[in-house]
Amino acid sequence: VEGIVAVRTGSGVYVRATHPAGNLSASANSDVDWGPLEVMRARQVIEVEVAAMAAANSRKSEITLMHESLQMMREAVPNVPFQMLLRGANGVGYTNYPDNAVFKFCDVAVRNGMDVFRVFDSLNYVDNLKLGIDAVGAANGVVEAAISYTGDISDPTKGKFTLEYYLDLARQLVACNIHVLCIKDMAGLLKPAAATTLISALRKEFPHLPIHVHTHDTAGTGVASMLACAEAGADAVD
Repeated sequence: VEGIVAVRTGSGVYVRATHPAGNLSASANSDVDWGPLEVMRARQVIEVEVAAMAAANSRKSEITLMHESLQMMREAVPNVPFQMLLRGANGVGYTNYPDNAVFKFCDVAVRNGMDVFRVFDSLNYVDNLKLGIDAVGAANGVVEAAISYTGDISDPTKGKFTLEYYLDLARQLVACNIHVLCIKDMAGLLKPAAATTLISALRKEFPHLPIHVHTHDTAGTGVASMLACAEAGADAVD
């Protein structure tokens, strides 16, 4: 379920859309249901519902309603893993939270139906990633650690963000006992030639680790790049 839908609809529409979306994605790796944007929008919608409940003397909180929505989606789609985005110590917000709050959030999310957590940091700050990885692991969720891609490894004039930079990051994350490695191309910068080089190198070094590549088709090369990733050994692309 795309985030673009989640941030533009009410919670009721979102839940009702889950069943047909699940049918369409029955063979998919997972459905992405939660992330910072989705949760922000959900809280905006649910604030209205909470206000209505308060008028009716109900005591349900925003967080309770969010997890009830997740339970309903899980009931509607029992056969497709649910995935969410987690910003390490930022959780699904835009500020740092106490470690125990992030751990508790992940625990409650798993118990209410979440499966896969794509843990990422926009600056690839490993300590922040490790917190999210530890929190998801403690909750018995599936840890998908993401490396945010930038630069162009096919251009030798690009100094910092080289192939070795990404391989070193991958080694650090794999050492944290992750389940899946993700390349998160959130700016649509991953070109087909670079995709082949990067995924081939990762597959060679980690032959048994599931690799997922996520892109945004900002530059119009997304399809070509994802085909290159699949041919180079990626297990899932979107």
